[in-house]
Amino acid sequence: MQSIMASPHRGATFVAEKPGGLCGFAEVSLKETAPGCSTSPVGYLEGWYVDPEHRRQGLGRRLVEAAETWARGHGCQEMASDALTENALGRRAHGGVGFEEMEVLVHFRKNLRTSEQD
Repeated sequence: MQSIMASPHRGATFVAEKPGGLCGFAEVSLKETAPGCSTSPVGYLEGWYVDPEHRRQGLGRRLVEAAETWARGHGCQEMASDALTENALGRRAHGGVGFEEMEVLVHFRKNLRTSEQD
């Protein structure tokens, strides 16, 4: 646990508060590479969320800016992120804060269990 906590790659989480709780967060980490990026390390926006009633007020942008500042402080020149293909809102939000789509990836799965192993 101590080595995990001491690692510079463990990342950071930024939160937005509202009376009585939280209304948003941005989680960032460091990755060696990311699609479309040519430098290393890369700041990676692992998770980003703002409650629906607090959206379109600049809160999400400020959370991403905090993540970007953290990444710059760790030697990053680029940020990367991801969103599911069907997450149109998330894809638009990323574009709204300056991200460019690099590629669309489809994940595949194949079950290798036979009926004898069930």
